[in-house]
Amino acid sequence: MTEEQVRRTQFKLKGFFIVSFYRKGDLYRVELNVRYIGERNFVVPEGAELNLKLPSKSILTFKAAQQATPVSYLNGSNVMTNYAISYLCTKEQLAELSKAGFTVAQAKIGDETLTYEVKSKDVEKTAQKAKCVLEG
Repeated sequence: MTEEQVRRTQFKLKGFFIVSFYRKGDLYRVELNVRYIGERNFVVPEGAELNLKLPSKSILTFKAAQQATPVSYLNGSNVMTNYAISYLCTKEQLAELSKAGFTVAQAKIGDETLTYEVKSKDVEKTAQKAKCVLEG
């Protein structure tokens, strides 16, 4: 409605664990969409952390901008629950990601800590996606 350009790219680590880079004007975010089989009723609190490990072994930490509530639905005969979590990100953090990408993503969601490695052949793709959002 404001005609301000929005850019978003996503990278699927697993079909149920998707990391996105987002930009609207000078607002940058890293987003995480997680899907569970079964109904989950916990809330991911504001300030919950997402960690992305860079090829240099350093770790960038992002904090959830607001709480994320569950969205449950029926998928055939299965109940599924989705979480869409938006993390605060600086332009400098996105620039770091655009240089070399990330190798591991880790987030504490509910009582689980989810950790997924990026396939070595796909690390450069994560960098390109961050670069696309940063330069747009």
